[in-house]
Amino acid sequence: MIEKWLKAEIDAKLKNSKRIIVLDESSEWEFLTEAACVGSVLLKRKSDNKKWKQKKDELFLRYDIEKKHKDSDVIIYIQGELSNDSFLVDYAKTGGCIVLSKEWVRETLLRETSLQVSLTDEELYTACHVGVKKDLNWWKRVIQKIEDVLTLEDDILQFMDDPNGFMKKQSQTVRNLYIQEFCKLLGQPLQEKPYDTYANEISKHIFEGIIYGNISKREYSIYCKWLDSHEHEPAFKKYLSMFKIPDNVEVAKVNDNHCFDEIDRRELVYLVDNLGDSSKVQAALERIKRRIKNMKKNPYVAEWWPDVTDVVEVNVTCKDTSIDKISTYYTTHFAAKDRSMRHILAYWKATESIVRPLQERYEQMNQDMLKVWFEHYDEYKENQKGYLVRLIKDNKKKIAIIVGDGVRYEVADSVASRISPDIKIDKKFMYAGLPSETEHNMSALYTTDGKIIATKSEREKVLSQETGKNITYMQLEEVNETTDGDILVLTYKDIDDAGEKMQQAMLKLVDEFEDILVEKIQLLLHMGYKEVHLVTDHGFVLTGILDESDKIPTDDVSGAKKVSERYIRSVDEQNNDKYISLHEPYGEYNYVNFAKSSRPFSSTGKYGYSHGGFTPQEVVIPNFVFRYEKTNQLDVSITNKKDLSEVNGDIIAIKISSGDEAVDVMSSQRRVRVVLYSNGKEIDKSSILTMGPGEKENLDLSLNGANEALVVVIDEDTKDQLDKAVINKTQMRDLGGLL
Repeated sequence: MIEKWLKAEIDAKLKNSKRIIVLDESSEWEFLTEAACVGSVLLKRKSDNKKWKQKKDELFLRYDIEKKHKDSDVIIYIQGELSNDSFLVDYAKTGGCIVLSKEWVRETLLRETSLQVSLTDEELYTACHVGVKKDLNWWKRVIQKIEDVLTLEDDILQFMDDPNGFMKKQSQTVRNLYIQEFCKLLGQPLQEKPYDTYANEISKHIFEGIIYGNISKREYSIYCKWLDSHEHEPAFKKYLSMFKIPDNVEVAKVNDNHCFDEIDRRELVYLVDNLGDSSKVQAALERIKRRIKNMKKNPYVAEWWPDVTDVVEVNVTCKDTSIDKISTYYTTHFAAKDRSMRHILAYWKATESIVRPLQERYEQMNQDMLKVWFEHYDEYKENQKGYLVRLIKDNKKKIAIIVGDGVRYEVADSVASRISPDIKIDKKFMYAGLPSETEHNMSALYTTDGKIIATKSEREKVLSQETGKNITYMQLEEVNETTDGDILVLTYKDIDDAGEKMQQAMLKLVDEFEDILVEKIQLLLHMGYKEVHLVTDHGFVLTGILDESDKIPTDDVSGAKKVSERYIRSVDEQNNDKYISLHEPYGEYNYVNFAKSSRPFSSTGKYGYSHGGFTPQEVVIPNFVFRYEKTNQLDVSITNKKDLSEVNGDIIAIKISSGDEAVDVMSSQRRVRVVLYSNGKEIDKSSILTMGPGEKENLDLSLNGANEALVVVIDEDTKDQLDKAVINKTQMRDLGGLL
């Protein structure tokens, strides 16, 4: 701001004359003059002890002024005295002279801020160096001593990015001031060092303060600002990679907002090593929870901490007395622990020393729930059979049904948590058929008679026959902006396919599977589907780390049998309390048998991911409905649909218009974009159009060689599809040269 005040005074004098003098008798104010005269003609006469040489310089300077800058405004900066016999003195007499000094600064500050300046001359001069480009409020704070002249917190991150480049831009006075502040920060006596050395020492000092938990308030403020800055992230990562964590660090004393992956790992090792000591676990959990609170602003907080704490914390005990209440307990309380344990297996599968203690903690809580669950197994009644038939037969809306394969309740719940908040979700559960395996339960979903149908195409044929409805069948991944049909049944097999082939190695892919579900559910609703249903055939269990002794032996099963990982088919009913034996004829077998456990039977094949058993994780499955109620907004529609049904050439004229009246203030305008699709791919689109009530727009888009296309008007903010029309290019006949 100080340079602007000087510039204003210079400009005022230049209104009356094309030449003015800025006199600097102390030779201290060249920096301020240069800052004020950016873009102007500034000529300088430096001070010289040799009077004859100074006279010569003045003569040449005057010649340049009158010959080279005859018609220009010229500011002449003069160091030292301006004698009466100077060749430049008449410019001061005719054009005016500004005498720069500390007194000039004090008077200017008093005039501009209405504040008396009590700063010492040294403080004032330093403030002028730092205060170039600072605003009026900064000057007021400095004059009132509310703020120091140089606030290291404001500039240190730029210094850390490029120490030499930053300091090169400063005047010597400001450089000296920064060095003083650096030494004060480091607790060192004032000394000269390479600027890179200062930067390395400052980063080490800050990181050590975090590591030992003794960082000062000022240093912590710098650290937090650095941690939260995308602009300065590369430098932060550079210094972090150079920092070596000391061996003698006490993890409990490290600042909760630290940035060290190694410290998180040491804390995790400490936690799992002491799971048997409740006081140590509680103290560690308190530290970890404080750390988790920093996740939004600290990208270095380990992403697995919330899952670890969820598994370590003791769950609310299930004391319910019916299968429905136990299932509600499972979906509202325990399913989240399933998700957390799945995440832990994905993060730490290769580290048995971490996974096994956490897995044992999880299994103990799971077994407590299963004990109550199996006490009420005789109340269990599957309600999966014929579900799609009933849903579609009674439906009168435009709906899409996603039929997942192996979408466990916790996965569906995670998808729901990521859906846009303007979408309403009705989260219910249903009971899967037994055994909870794909062929059996997909058949149950698609048919009412319970007959097992091996192929997907046959199941779809039966569903269409039983409902009497025109159903469009697709893979979920194929859904795009041009998908149409009043009733969509969309199959999604990725989770179960990956689990069967990859076992627990598929866990790292589940997030990607969830991404697809989130994307397609939201797309379908914005395309105008009133409801999107998410159902599945079964859930799954994960064996985690499995020893041979963990598998359930089957030697005590009487009669002929076929052993799968999670169930056993047998000719004879099993009366052993170890099993739940249900009459379920299949081929040569009469019964299907389940262990009262989530562990697998000893069987051939791979272990890790499995289903078919009778645990909540496998049979309490999602039945979610997603609805999107559009807000009252301005209607925008395509007005030349008939013309678009038959067009010639590649360039298509599209006309759109908005409704005549806004429903309310919020609907007074709408930002839209018109997009062309062919074969499910975007081929052209308009710029964003902002439309008010009763407005019309004409635009041209290119088919880019396509013969058929779909034009869609899309709300740029909500992504709602507002209108669409089919475009067909007509093929002109050969007119035999008549044209």
